[in-house]
Amino acid sequence: MMAKHPWPCMFRRARTAWRSDGTRVGRRERRGPRSLAAVALGLSGLAAGVVGSGIASASSLGWTQTASYPPLISNLQAVSCPSASVCTAVGYTDAAGPAVVATTDGGATWQAQSLPAGALALSGVSCPSTSVCVAVGQSALGAGVYTTTDGGGTWTEHSVSIGLAAVSCASTSECTAVGSVSGATGPAGAVLATTDGGTTWTTQTVPAGVSRLTAVSCPSSTSCEAVGTTSSGAAAIGTTDGGTTWTTQTVPAAVSQLTAVSCANSTSCEAVGSESGATGSAG
Repeated sequence: MMAKHPWPCMFRRARTAWRSDGTRVGRRERRGPRSLAAVALGLSGLAAGVVGSGIASASSLGWTQTASYPPLISNLQAVSCPSASVCTAVGYTDAAGPAVVATTDGGATWQAQSLPAGALALSGVSCPSTSVCVAVGQSALGAGVYTTTDGGGTWTEHSVSIGLAAVSCASTSECTAVGSVSGATGPAGAVLATTDGGTTWTTQTVPAGVSRLTAVSCPSSTSCEAVGTTSSGAAAIGTTDGGTTWTTQTVPAAVSQLTAVSCANSTSCEAVGSESGATGSAG
């Protein structure tokens, strides 16, 4: 495993460590009680790469660091690439302020972008086109959604009442964001959806027992998968009707949490997370 980078640096993943769909498929490597997020990235030579802190590019031969941002940006949390040349990454600075950097030349160069005053740390971004992006995170008012329709030239804040961790846009107008809210008995998973590009958001009903949702992937306007945790393990929920109903899905009992998910289409998804004493991914 490569040493951790002390500053934000960006990478792209060349391959997945292993897969699991209840019966193990593909490769798996046991390395003790370490999180999948760390180990899966480590197996690709990332350490604290895609999810944790950085900018780099990759070919079939591996990973190459293409940019770093000492000391202003301390952590990049998410990245979205609507084309091979255009990508936007978000995170936060040492002062807990927002961080947005973008490239239009496939990662050869990256430029910082400005968000409205009051924006704080960002945790998720989705760009359904080269000009439209939606980012979610914190604001001075608690939680915020930020949108751009000109490739990051200007970002607009939209206040929401739910703390959001991730967002996925099936089109330039339709997006789904996930996170959590505080309840009488503890945190509960939350889902918001927009059909107007992020100007207004509607709360959707999450199945009982989901404590927190950390990631979402929507391959179409009607189909989404979201993952996170329950009070006792991992959570996975899905919708096939645009969020009118979300259904709890079965996750292997050994999986303790799921932290990310990506769907190639409405029937094929990969989720990653951790299980006690092992590492891997669930498909």
